[in-house]
Amino acid sequence: MLTLEEQIERVAAIATAEAAARPRPNDRDIPRRRVSGTHSLVGVAAAVLVVGLVGGLVWIVSGRTEPPAVTNPSALPQRQPGPTLPLNEPTLAADPDQDWLTPTWLPDGLSFDYAMYGFGLGQSLSYVDSDGQESLVVRSDTPMVQSLRADETVEVNGVDWSYSTTETDESSESHYLFRMLGTTSEVGPVGVLISSDTLGRDAIVEVAGSLDTVPATELPRPPLPVSLEPNSGTVVAEATADGVPKRLAVDTDGRYFAMSVGGAGGSPVVLRPMEFINWAGAQGPNPNLVLTGNEAESLIWGLLHPDVATVDVELTDGRIITTIPQDDYGFAENFYLAAFPTRTEGGLELLAALVARDADGNELQRTSGPGSGPSVASEPTPPIDP
Repeated sequence: MLTLEEQIERVAAIATAEAAARPRPNDRDIPRRRVSGTHSLVGVAAAVLVVGLVGGLVWIVSGRTEPPAVTNPSALPQRQPGPTLPLNEPTLAADPDQDWLTPTWLPDGLSFDYAMYGFGLGQSLSYVDSDGQESLVVRSDTPMVQSLRADETVEVNGVDWSYSTTETDESSESHYLFRMLGTTSEVGPVGVLISSDTLGRDAIVEVAGSLDTVPATELPRPPLPVSLEPNSGTVVAEATADGVPKRLAVDTDGRYFAMSVGGAGGSPVVLRPMEFINWAGAQGPNPNLVLTGNEAESLIWGLLHPDVATVDVELTDGRIITTIPQDDYGFAENFYLAAFPTRTEGGLELLAALVARDADGNELQRTSGPGSGPSVASEPTPPIDP
C-alpha cells in the first residue's frame, strides 16, 4: 500500500503531465471564480476573457438615446423560481486513469460540491456547508503554493506541512495547510494545498491526515475542465462580435457548467436558487479596432433561469441591447451570449447593467456593470445595424 507521501507524488506527477499536454490558454485568458447573479459586476473589468471561435447572430439594439431608468426590483412583482432546477445529465465522463487526492474524512456538515482541473491549476476539490457556501478546498499540483509563507510547521502522518493564516476582514481569516513537492510544472513549482475560510487549524490538519488517492470515476460527479478545448463541448448559444461569428460551448457535471467561447474558461458556474441570471465570462474586442479609435464589440455570457424571456444589456450612453435566451441542447437552464459596443481594449466600460425580464417585460433581476456610475457625457449614438 502506498504511503501518503507516495500518493501525493503520484497524483502530482499525473496532474503535471496532463497540464503539459493540454493547450495553453491565451495569456490574457483569466479564469475567474463563479459569480452569483445577485452580485455586482463592478470591478470585474480586469477579469475580461479574450477568446474566440465561430458562431452566428442573436442580438438587437433599441434606439433609446437617454440613459435607461433604473427601476427598483423590490417594487416590481417578483416571480419566484422553484428552490432548484432539475439536474442535467452529465455531458462529461470521468477518466478512469485519472487519480485524485481526496479527503476520506470531512467535518460534520460538509459535502462534495465539484471537482475541477485545468492548466496552471491542477486538480481542485470543493466542499460546501449546509448553506451551500464553499468551506473547504483541496488542491493538488497548484502553483499558487509557492506564493504562500509558512507561520509554522505541522507534522501530518510523519510528513511536514506548512500552516499559515490570512485575515480576510476584521472578524474572519483564511487558513492554509500546504506543502511543496519536488515536482515542477510548465507554470512553476507545484504542491498540495488545503484551504478554508470557516474551518480552523485542527480541522484542516485532520483533513490532510485522511487524504487518499481515488480514481476520478469514484468522485460524486465527473471533474469539470477549467477551459474547454476549441471545438469541444456542447454549443448552446451563438452571436456575432465585430462581424465574427462566435459560439458559447458548455460541459456539465450534471450541476455545474464549464463555459467557453473559443477555449477560454473559468470556475464552474451554477444558477443558484432564486437567481434569474448570472455573469460567467466576457470577451474583449478586436484590439486593432479600438486602438485606431473605432467602436468595437465585446461579448458577455452566462446562465438564465427558464422564467427569463429577454436580457437587456444597458449601456451608459442610453443604448439597450436586447438578447433572447438560447439553448440548442435542452438543459434545464438557458444561456445568453450578447455583443455590445466598447471603445477600449478592456471592453466593459460602457456596460451599465444586465437586466433579466419575464415574458410580460417585468424586471426579474438587475446586475450592475462596471459603467454603472455617472453616465458618460456624449452625443446620442444611433443604433447599430446588426
